[in-house]
Amino acid sequence: MHLVELGFYCGTACALCAQGRRPETESPGSFEALAVQVDRAPVHETLAFIGGEPTRFDGLVGLVERARDRGVSRIVLKTHARQLAEPGVAQRLATAGVTSLDVSLSGDSEPVHDYHTGVAGSFRQTVLGIRRARAARLELGINVLVTRSNFRHLSGIVRVVHALGAQAVGLVLAQPLGAGRDDASRLVPDKRMVWPHLARALELARTLGLASAAPDFELTSEHGLEHWFAGLGPAPPEPENPSPDELAGREALSASQPPSHFVHHTSPGAGW
Repeated sequence: MHLVELGFYCGTACALCAQGRRPETESPGSFEALAVQVDRAPVHETLAFIGGEPTRFDGLVGLVERARDRGVSRIVLKTHARQLAEPGVAQRLATAGVTSLDVSLSGDSEPVHDYHTGVAGSFRQTVLGIRRARAARLELGINVLVTRSNFRHLSGIVRVVHALGAQAVGLVLAQPLGAGRDDASRLVPDKRMVWPHLARALELARTLGLASAAPDFELTSEHGLEHWFAGLGPAPPEPENPSPDELAGREALSASQPPSHFVHHTSPGAGW
């Protein structure tokens, strides 16, 4: 996957933002410099525009059109989708050549999601942006950062993901990085607490036909979600000497998952 970063400005204040306190005013560079990065993208690879929030960059449509005209067939935006709630934005991006969205979602309700983003009303904006993206026939994957405040809501989040018409969901364990480094004990959950909730959420995703991945727990579907989520690499290697707690957690999770694979793609679900 070829990544093009369009600056750090985002418009949310997520407590676990991986960028930490990097200045949002820092320029992403000129359109011409970013166009050079686009021109370096192999046409057979996925090209992902990331940030910050790429939809905040004024030249985004022009860069997408440039990639499309070069023959790049899969163009992904890693976004919170709030700008897509504005009339016409999603359709303009789809017409320019965007094929897929990787949308961040932190909860199954307004209070949970907005708590994580630090912006009142962000859940409603994201949901409306997703609706308009699906109306523009954009593919949709949802990326969920699993925290101490939302891990009990994972099954509810999977239901929302399906209802919004997404094809895939990624469940990524929060890490003590960036903005969360100084308050990790409040934000980052213990894996042992997450196991049962994750197992139920993945089983629900399988039942609903969602492609899924939980890379920090060494679980993924057979559909190659690296094409869905910018920043999700391969599962970490198996520890040589896992702890008794890790072994017990894996046994509990294995008992609740299907034996061969998790998921299959599905047709879009009903609107949220």
